[in-house]
Amino acid sequence: MPKWEGGPDRRRHSRMPMTVPVRVRGREASGTAWEEVTSCVDVGEGGVGILLSHPVRNGEVLHLSVALPSRFRQYDFVEASYKVYALVRSTQPSAKGSRVGVVFLGRQAPGTARERG
Repeated sequence: MPKWEGGPDRRRHSRMPMTVPVRVRGREASGTAWEEVTSCVDVGEGGVGILLSHPVRNGEVLHLSVALPSRFRQYDFVEASYKVYALVRSTQPSAKGSRVGVVFLGRQAPGTARERG
């Protein structure tokens, strides 16, 4: 099994290096909404790696709007931006905050995100 700096790679789909813009929306534990425009560092069918200056934790749900090529999407193939909920699976410190690995959850907010937002 391949390894990355954080341990064994558990991905179902391999990732490839690619820089594309992404808008990330999330909520603090207090319920306060936040938004950050950043970029992906790698992409795959099941998720992306992004650079975030905003702190996030594993298990947190984020909403992404990402200019993802259609071959990496499961829906909205012709839209300019792929809007998808994602689950934070890993965080690693980086020079600009954190490198955050997320797995795509889908078009609809999971129950916890619907209840909070």
